Amino acid sequence: MNRTHPVRWALVLDREILTRLDKHYNLHALFRISAPCADDDSHVHMEFLITGQGKLIVGYNRNMIIEHPDYSIATGRYAYCELFVMDAQTDERGNAGLFNLKGLATPDGEYEWIRGP
Repeated sequence: MNRTHPVRWALVLDREILTRLDKHYNLHALFRISAPCADDDSHVHMEFLITGQGKLIVGYNRNMIIEHPDYSIATGRYAYCELFVMDAQTDERGNAGLFNLKGLATPDGEYEWIRGP
C-alpha cells in the first residue's frame, strides 16, 4: 500500500474507562482523574481524555480549585477548568513533555494559561 499521507489517529477515554483506571492504578499526574476540591468535600471528575496528533485534551465536569496531593509545591492548589488543551511534543533537547497548557472555563471564554500554586 502506498501512503501519501501520514496515518492520523486519536485515543479517546470516557468517564467510565477513566473511573476504572482510577480504581486500579495510582496515577500521579497533574491532571487527576478525580481530584478533591480545595473549598469543600466534593470532587472534580475527569469526563474525557483525548490524545493524538501531538495534542492532549482533558475535560472535567466543572471548574474548581483543587488540592493536589502529589504536587504540593507552594499551596498545592490548582485551578481546574472544564477543558484543558496542551501540546504533547519534545523540547529542543529531545525530552518528551506537555507544553502550552491552556484551560477554557466557559465555551464562549478565551483559553488561559494553567494556574497553579
